[in-house]
Amino acid sequence: MTQIVELFQKQMEMQQQQIEAQRKQIETLLSRLAPVARTPPMVASSVPNFTAFDLASELWKDYWTRFKTLAGANSIPEDKLAQVFLTNQTTTTFKLLNTLAGQPTPPKNINDLSMSNIVEFMKDQYDSRRFVVRERFRFWSDMKRKPGETIQEMAARI
Repeated sequence: MTQIVELFQKQMEMQQQQIEAQRKQIETLLSRLAPVARTPPMVASSVPNFTAFDLASELWKDYWTRFKTLAGANSIPEDKLAQVFLTNQTTTTFKLLNTLAGQPTPPKNINDLSMSNIVEFMKDQYDSRRFVVRERFRFWSDMKRKPGETIQEMAARI
């Protein structure tokens, strides 16, 4: 029995020596690689699937927030963000952005748009706008005191 234990101990010592030798070899190889410029991690070979923007189902602000979350979760680099966004859109949205990109002088190619350009176009098209005349009408319409309403209640309502 003692012989078996001794054999196991010798075998373990030999394995530890082999592991140590391998560790040194790996360190040597890594030290040779250190001067080489490291490339940034690449995006996964497949584009993350994301639902296209649909005005009937959600607001642009909400969609944009969800898209930024997707980009952060999938570590999409900033320079590829616009292409990922465009590939996940419907043909209608793509054509709209293509048309809007071609309007300024000089016209831009849709593939050359930055994400900030796309966001600006989408905000112009889909963000709700406040109309001053309508807001004034609503404000002054609510200025009338309702029957039995105190001045404090009216001020709180306005």
